[in-house]
Amino acid sequence: MEALAKKLVSVVTDYCIPRSRIDQASEHFNRTGSTEHFNALQREAKSLFADVDNSGEVGELLIFLLLERLLGIPQVLCKMSLKTNPNVHFHGVDGVHVKALTGGGLAIYWCESKIHGDFAEASRACLKSIAPYLLDDGLGATERDLTLLRTKLDSGDPALDDLLVKYFVEDSIAVTKREFRGASLIGFALDEYPDPGSPGAEIPDELQAKIESWFEAVACRVQNEEVESIELEVFCLPVPAVDEFRQAFRRQLRLA
Repeated sequence: MEALAKKLVSVVTDYCIPRSRIDQASEHFNRTGSTEHFNALQREAKSLFADVDNSGEVGELLIFLLLERLLGIPQVLCKMSLKTNPNVHFHGVDGVHVKALTGGGLAIYWCESKIHGDFAEASRACLKSIAPYLLDDGLGATERDLTLLRTKLDSGDPALDDLLVKYFVEDSIAVTKREFRGASLIGFALDEYPDPGSPGAEIPDELQAKIESWFEAVACRVQNEEVESIELEVFCLPVPAVDEFRQAFRRQLRLA
């Protein structure tokens, strides 16, 4: 867990700081050779995380990393940068990512993460929380975040921002080409956490059976929330101990 926590801390600037400000720091480095602006952004990013034991922000950071690095779906709204008090959680979804679709469409990924001690509890809470966003027409659960996207969207490219924001203006024809999708991270404790083994090793039968049971449970929960017709990325993350995972992140965050 320490290795994963260390990796997460290495991307806090990417997660917390708007892309345009990172680009400005890059320009400063190219001009002066100094990393001082990068260092300042990292300090700012680290200061935005809540200094509490039961924060869910480690899950929010992890789902950001999975979408950006694993699936190549970039974040366009840095909600952490909007916090006025680090110990007060922002409202709405945990993250917003977008992907261009053929024919001029845009997929908008609402992100939600839940980390609990029990798989059933985490999966129920996560999918129940994200369902209203997936089923909304833009005037209900998503309204607040759509408003933020109209004013705070930041891809690092002003011309691209002008193009993207049209998908969030209700009287724009581009709205008819947007598609709400979801991304969920379900984190939970797994008793008798198995040895990960060597890279490329076969998954033990017992663990494979557990994975299949998680898949079936998520599919059932998706049906219960009536979002089976919506494209949804679901990541299941078993850890040896939920509290220890959070503490590992806090240690790395304060020491890195």
